[in-house]
Amino acid sequence: HVTHGGVDAPPQRPPLADGAVFAGRIERDTGLMDYLEALRLLRQEHGLSVPLQVLGDGSLRRQASDFCAQNGLTVEFLGSVSDVMPYLRDARFAFCSGLLSMLEAMACGALVVATYDNPLKEDYLRLSPGAAHIGICDRPAAIRDELLSLRDPDVAEARAQAAFDYAATQTWRAVAE
Repeated sequence: HVTHGGVDAPPQRPPLADGAVFAGRIERDTGLMDYLEALRLLRQEHGLSVPLQVLGDGSLRRQASDFCAQNGLTVEFLGSVSDVMPYLRDARFAFCSGLLSMLEAMACGALVVATYDNPLKEDYLRLSPGAAHIGICDRPAAIRDELLSLRDPDVAEARAQAAFDYAATQTWRAVAE
């Protein structure tokens, strides 16, 4: 048997919020710089600003912070936090690289967007049980396009609800059984 973890989802999906959260290590393999470039493209090409809270730390923090300052991005670097759930509940988009983080984001009502930069990570995302509920992207322009498509309220609500319904079946009780 293979399990990707569990989550305790609330009885109802929280409403879609605003902004975005990145949860993870600030390293090359987690894609933060791709997400930042996508936010830069959104701002430059479409005049859209998506505020981002970065939860985590790593060797690329200074580079990421400098990039945000140079490009006028609204990004708050919060470092490691003891509980990501309140941040996920207050975000429209969740940028994460771990399957358990994605599941937690879905349970909080956030729209999950994940990026990959190699075939192994692509398979990890596309073959995961919740893949249908994740915006899987391979470059900043694809992330930008995914975020633009989720501006449509009907598309966003449908995906958020389907993702929440999936997450609600992935309980810790189901893992234990």
